[in-house]
Amino acid sequence: MCQEQFKKDMLLFLQLRHEELVANGQMVLTFLGRKHDDVYSASLNRLYGLLSQSVQSLVEEGLVKKEKLDSFNLPVYGPLMDEVKAVVDQSQQFELTHNKLFETNWDPYDDSEGNDVHDSV
Repeated sequence: MCQEQFKKDMLLFLQLRHEELVANGQMVLTFLGRKHDDVYSASLNRLYGLLSQSVQSLVEEGLVKKEKLDSFNLPVYGPLMDEVKAVVDQSQQFELTHNKLFETNWDPYDDSEGNDVHDSV
């Protein structure tokens, strides 16, 4: 998935949710996103790297055919906070009243301070 497809899908999503909400209703949106402009340097890549290793091990064990792995496509896009804000503004159907970026450490063995993983167990 790319940025343009994200915008298109998000606008449709917001339009449909606007039709469902009661007057003065509120909605919470949660995304796996990224903090930096470079799509390839975000922590999401670590998450999908782990998924890639897992699927590759299934191929190596003979549980999945290599041809299936080669044809597998997972269309994922992790938007920046500014991209989400821009799409919400563009929709003109919602007012963004609060936003927050939660950072998560994807390494279960890293018990360092300053992240949301408090205990590797």
